[in-house]
Amino acid sequence: MKVLELIPGDWELKTKDYDLISFLSSVFDHQMTREENSKIAKNLSQMEHLNADKEKNDLESAYLVIREDADCLVCKTKLGHKKIRIFPHGKAFHMRCAKNPHECPITKQRFDIDPNSTQQE
Repeated sequence: MKVLELIPGDWELKTKDYDLISFLSSVFDHQMTREENSKIAKNLSQMEHLNADKEKNDLESAYLVIREDADCLVCKTKLGHKKIRIFPHGKAFHMRCAKNPHECPITKQRFDIDPNSTQQE
């Protein structure tokens, strides 16, 4: 409120011709609105950036790249261009090494059972 301190004491703040209080109030309101809009725009921009990063990460995680030198974790030989089985947790094996298409041969994790379901015994 330095502006108010700079107004000389002998000034009339309100007369029949002008209303300095209303004018200053509208100027302050306008400035506050601009600052708030600037903050909102900045936050929206950050949100868009985060959403773009998330979308990029989602797209990248949707693919599994198997390099030529990648080994099967069961038999320790190159996966190469042989028939392979890829599990949802991102591990790849030769089909002969991962005979059960619903179970990881290393972790024994099952992919045909919903972990959130409750089974009745």
